[in-house]
Amino acid sequence: MAKSKQRMEARIIKEHKQQAPVTKADVSVQVTPEDAFNAGDWIMPMNDRIGMKTLVKHSTILPQCIRAYKNNIAGFGIGVRYVDDVEETPEMAAEYSRAEEIIELLNIEQDTKEVFEDIIEARETYGAAYIEVIRDVAGDVVQIEFIKDTPSVYKTKPLEPYIGSMYYHHGKELERKKRFCKFKQEVGGKTVYFKEFGDPRIMDRRDGKYLEEGETLDLQYQANEIMEFTIGTEPYGEVRWIGQTLGVDGSRKAENLNNNYFENGRHTPLMIMIKGGTLTDESFDKLQQYMNDIKGEAGQHAFIILETESSDGRTDFDQQEKPEIEVKDLANILQKDELFQDYLDNNRRKVQSSFQLPDLYVGYTTDFNRATAQTAQEVTEEQVFQPERKSLAWAINNRLLNGYRFQYVEAYFLEPDISNPDDLYKLLTVGNNAGGLTPNLAKRIIYKALGEDSEDYPENPDEAAWGDIPLSYNKSQSSGMGFDLGVEVHGLVKEKFGYEVGIFNGTGSSVNVASKTFSDDWHIPSLLYAGRITYMPKGVMPSNQGSPNRLKEDKMLFGLSTSLNVESESESTNDFRAGAEFAMLKNRLYLGAEIYYMNVGFTKRQKIDESYNYLGGYVQGGYFVTNKLQATARYDFFNRNGLDTNGFLNMPAVGFNYFFTSCNLKLQAMYQFIGRTGHDTQHDRDNDDLGLAMHSGTVLLQYTF
Repeated sequence: MAKSKQRMEARIIKEHKQQAPVTKADVSVQVTPEDAFNAGDWIMPMNDRIGMKTLVKHSTILPQCIRAYKNNIAGFGIGVRYVDDVEETPEMAAEYSRAEEIIELLNIEQDTKEVFEDIIEARETYGAAYIEVIRDVAGDVVQIEFIKDTPSVYKTKPLEPYIGSMYYHHGKELERKKRFCKFKQEVGGKTVYFKEFGDPRIMDRRDGKYLEEGETLDLQYQANEIMEFTIGTEPYGEVRWIGQTLGVDGSRKAENLNNNYFENGRHTPLMIMIKGGTLTDESFDKLQQYMNDIKGEAGQHAFIILETESSDGRTDFDQQEKPEIEVKDLANILQKDELFQDYLDNNRRKVQSSFQLPDLYVGYTTDFNRATAQTAQEVTEEQVFQPERKSLAWAINNRLLNGYRFQYVEAYFLEPDISNPDDLYKLLTVGNNAGGLTPNLAKRIIYKALGEDSEDYPENPDEAAWGDIPLSYNKSQSSGMGFDLGVEVHGLVKEKFGYEVGIFNGTGSSVNVASKTFSDDWHIPSLLYAGRITYMPKGVMPSNQGSPNRLKEDKMLFGLSTSLNVESESESTNDFRAGAEFAMLKNRLYLGAEIYYMNVGFTKRQKIDESYNYLGGYVQGGYFVTNKLQATARYDFFNRNGLDTNGFLNMPAVGFNYFFTSCNLKLQAMYQFIGRTGHDTQHDRDNDDLGLAMHSGTVLLQYTF
């Protein structure tokens, strides 16, 4: 019996390997122009740096522009400040003192700000500046030295390999990889090598070689670091006036030509034309001697007599044309531009424009008045000097002092106070009239303008911080028992129309004086003029908001009111108000509402074109649930920041009134919520918080005589 054949298959099952995650390079892989255009590692400067120094030295405008940069960027000094405005702790105070000490001692031979002044001068002259950074044994930066001979410094392109270096950010330690450059200084045949700032490797300053692992080197031979400050992205920077090089050189040549005019008396020689004869040998020699001696002021009034002879040697002038001598001064042709004055002026303005400097900063002030000078200063500070200060401060904090791991403080460059007294006055006036000026804030602003240190007014621990409450609120909360002086006429017409007209002092109830002036703007007495008219179609509207004794009344009122307070708030503003009101009484129900508008416009003497608009109003109602108990509700709104800022106070309230039987005694109770919405900034929200509680309750027992 034949055996059946069985077919067998063998399958190899391979282990499935998990695919490696996709990764990217952790270093920069871009190709730089230096890699392409430099055969060796060392980069040769594209510009003649010594020639640039010569141009600056001989220029009539570049030194002034560079000096303006020095004085206004770093000239006011370097300070230390806290990064965040929080309450100071002992740790923060210690770090503050430490930072001040380090910055002050970065150079013991000159002020640290003077080092950065030198940096700015070199950078604006050559396009680059260098400082030598010296560390202590622990690796902390303890000293910086400005390298005065900038043209003697050379650098390599970024060299392989990528080296990891530590960087500290807000107290966190981060590692970054980069290719570092080498630097060298060549002076008088001697060469010293430096490593780039932040390079953690040890380099021999004698040959520029890095130490291999395991090698040692005496400290005296270890290379220091160089920190560079450049303009632009070129290896050696690029001066901002590079486009004006021809103009700078041309201005110098024009100045030389002008000077030559005073030294030699002429720009070009005279042209002497002789017709019908020739100069004698003696006259030619005299003319040559005259041209040699005419230089300087002594020869300005010298003259010469020329003698001629006939062209054929005869002296009989009666039989032929007499010789004629004509002298032409070619210098006058070249002087029509007032000795290149327009050319020089145009070149000067072009150089200034490359620095973005107005004439005020380079000594040309003839076209400035106080207003234009103030504007020029503000624009230049904002667009030129402040960005430069921030850039240098960033280099100090994030590079030079990064190893100290400061968390709470930072270095910054001080800046001038260019505040305008007129602007300061307007600021205080606007803040006061808008209701946001507090005693402490006013004191800080005034003391800062005077250059004095200010401290807030002392507080009583048992009382509210009155120094932080706006003056307008303090005034409104005064408990004076006075009244506003004035006169009013009021009456009814046909029991349906009511009117009220009055003239008042307008100083308020707490200031009972009558020393008002005559308005310069309106040409009327500086008083408060007010008026109100009402229409009551169903008869005279009661003054109360409902009474248990009048539960069957049917009344209605419409009213309009307006007022003009001429030269209010210490004669600084003209305040206009207008309002509309409505009220009705229908048996047990009472409803009332009012809306008003206010415009605050400044008097002409304030020289403030802005005005402020305010809007407010309320809606209220009451209903007698029983003959003695009245339920009430009310909603108030007020835009105290002006219509333009959209900052409203929303104040809903509920309560009740209980009337006791057979007497004029009433018990009132009310709860109110104050909400603040629509504010653009925290400052607006803070100004609205006038010490008023968000939640409040009131209980009042009232007796009416």
